[in-house]
Amino acid sequence: MKFQFKINKYYLLIHALGQADLPFPEWVNLQNRLWEKFPKSFYLLTFHSEVVFIGDNPLRELTETCQETKKFIREALKSKEFQRLYQETEKYLSFIKNQWTKNKKEAIRIFKELSGLEVPDKTITVLITHPKLKNGFAMPRYNTIGWGHSEDWKNYSTVYLCHEIMHLLTKNTKTMHALIQLMTDNELRIRLNKKGRYFTYKKITQATKMPPYFKELWQLEKKIYPYWKEYLKDKKGRNIIDLEKEIERKIKKH
Repeated sequence: MKFQFKINKYYLLIHALGQADLPFPEWVNLQNRLWEKFPKSFYLLTFHSEVVFIGDNPLRELTETCQETKKFIREALKSKEFQRLYQETEKYLSFIKNQWTKNKKEAIRIFKELSGLEVPDKTITVLITHPKLKNGFAMPRYNTIGWGHSEDWKNYSTVYLCHEIMHLLTKNTKTMHALIQLMTDNELRIRLNKKGRYFTYKKITQATKMPPYFKELWQLEKKIYPYWKEYLKDKKGRNIIDLEKEIERKIKKH
C-alpha cells in the first residue's frame, strides 16, 4: 500500500468555505466577498444548498447557479486568501508525508496484527486540507481519503490515516465504526506511542458533552470493549470483520 499525498485546489477551497472554523482570521474576508457577490453559489457549495431550490423554478435556478459557480470558483482561487490557504496547506502536506514515512512500517505492522486484514496492494490518494480545519473522510468510490487536522497528540495523523484506511476496507456500520475507534484511536495509538490508556484520546472525554452521534458511538465503544479485549487475547483465526458479526449476533440476543 502506498499513499499519494496531494492538494486538490477545488476540494481545498470548498472544504474551507464550508467550515464553521477559520483557517486564519482573514479568511472571513473572502467568505464575505463571495457571499455578497455570489450568494446562491455560496449556498450551493456550502451547507445550505437547499436555498437554491426554494424559488418558483428551482431547476432553472440550479442551472443558472451552476453557471455562476464557475465565476465564483475562478475568483476565489485567484484571491490572496486562497493563496495563503494553499501555501499553509503545502507546508502541512510536507509534515504529514514525513510523519507517515517515519511511522508507516510500524503502523502497518500493528494495523495488520490488530485487524487481521491485509492492506490493499494499491495507491490510496490522500487529499490534504488545512490543518486548522477538521477533516477525516474516507471515499471508497474514489479510493481516496480527505485529511486535515491539528496534531492533538503525538503521531495523531498516522493513527487517523489508519482509521480512514479501515473505512475503505470495511462496511459503514456503527458497530464497525466503534471497532475501528477501539483499534486505531486507542490500541494503535497506545502501541505506536508506547504509552497511553483507552478512552483518553479526545479532548472531550465525557459522553454527555458530545454531539448525539458521537455520544452514541462512544457508548457503543464502551459496550463492546470487553469483546475487543477478548479478541486481542485470542483471535482464534478471526479478523475484525468476523468480530463485528459475532458482536452484532450477541447484541441482538440481548
